[in-house]
Amino acid sequence: MSWHRSSGFCAVAIVVLALLTATPALGQVAGIDRDLLSGTGGSHPGNADFGSGFHGNGIPGPYSITWSFTPSAGVVQVTARVQGTLYLDQLGSGCVRLLVDFQDFDFNNLARRTVQFCGPGFDANNSANQRAVDISSANIANFPDSQLRHVQLTIGSGSSAGSVENDRTGIHTVPRVDANDIINNGTTDVGGAGPIGHAFGSPVNRYSASIALLESGVVRSNVNGILFWDSTGAGTACLLIDFQDSSGTILSTAPPVIARGSKGGNALQAANQQAFNHTFSNASGFKIRMRVGTAAGPGLTPCSALTSAVTKTYSLGPAVGSGVGSPFEASVQVGEKTSYSVQWDVPEPESWHSLESLEVRLVDVDGDDEDEVLHFRFDEASNSFSRFHPRLGRFGLPVHPGSHARFESRDVALLLHGTEVIGSGPTGPSVTLDLALRFKPESAGRTFVVEMKAADDSGNVQGWDQVGRITVHRAHHGHR
Repeated sequence: MSWHRSSGFCAVAIVVLALLTATPALGQVAGIDRDLLSGTGGSHPGNADFGSGFHGNGIPGPYSITWSFTPSAGVVQVTARVQGTLYLDQLGSGCVRLLVDFQDFDFNNLARRTVQFCGPGFDANNSANQRAVDISSANIANFPDSQLRHVQLTIGSGSSAGSVENDRTGIHTVPRVDANDIINNGTTDVGGAGPIGHAFGSPVNRYSASIALLESGVVRSNVNGILFWDSTGAGTACLLIDFQDSSGTILSTAPPVIARGSKGGNALQAANQQAFNHTFSNASGFKIRMRVGTAAGPGLTPCSALTSAVTKTYSLGPAVGSGVGSPFEASVQVGEKTSYSVQWDVPEPESWHSLESLEVRLVDVDGDDEDEVLHFRFDEASNSFSRFHPRLGRFGLPVHPGSHARFESRDVALLLHGTEVIGSGPTGPSVTLDLALRFKPESAGRTFVVEMKAADDSGNVQGWDQVGRITVHRAHHGHR
């Protein structure tokens, strides 16, 4: 949801954090960020890593930042909790440091907490070379919760406590929802504006749904697009939009969006379309629920009842679960077949079969959200994959893992023959997509963020969430 230097004490000292492991204030989880800070090596002091779990091949797994929202006195009180492990990763003794800066909208520091220690080195999995980190803004006295918008993490290392120099910095921003989707529901469709709004029975462009915490302390929810009546016969399409709090209680309902297809025919005809743009701002805002279907109510209130309705719900927080890549940070060579796994866990008591779909995309880390190099979807019911074609605005035909199909882009190919779907049993909570990737010469020297988007059978949608990174290097050829 959010996609991103002071000396201390020596020996095994930590700059102690008051109430380091105390329980943070209660609030509704609005998002969980995962990332990894790994020392650069080379000319920089690259011997500090911040992540979690086993430290292998020079890097650990990801750390996490859990964001929570609590409405109070008309504004959102924000809590950020940083959890992970700080590692000393060098051949010999040394000291490492983590700076945790809680910042406001303009990146001004509201508070800083520091973790620093010195260790013997040589083995990052030795407990003497690790310090657990669990820091919450909720444990800082007189902290201005309503102003918190960013968390900046900085790692550094040195030969002694007094020589520690900063190395890598990561910025995390308070979570938000920015969804762009299509609802293709037979005769009642929802999409977005564009040169061609509807073709081959489906919207071409995507509508927008967003949920964002403003600087003023309220949450602004917005949804905009076009409702289509898509039938050769007459009828009425209805779209109902509810703005909800974290428990699903309706805070406000927008006026019904109605497309009266009095004669039917081409969905591109103005009579079969209705544009909409609805916004609601409130400190308790957390979800947007959209219900689209055919009007079945009486004349003056046609949208009071719907038939053939589908529901989409966009929510802050891990509404559908959480994903992670394995390894979180991968380094691969051009041309080699690479196995990269992404795992998704659903909340209890559901099983992974409650998922409708998982989408995975690779995005150039130096680009923006539009710089997708590959985007595909896994459909749980049919156990199939389909590739998204950005020019057409739609997914292609489904193919099954193990087939000889390939999803090709200029930079990378997904090889379905070597791709597997591994569930955690009939009632298990997780599913793993073991992806067979082959990166092309055009991808050399670039890093790609791996992101996931999930939807469940109840219409809840989550993502895009960052779950990993893949850095591609040129192939090394030995001498003959």
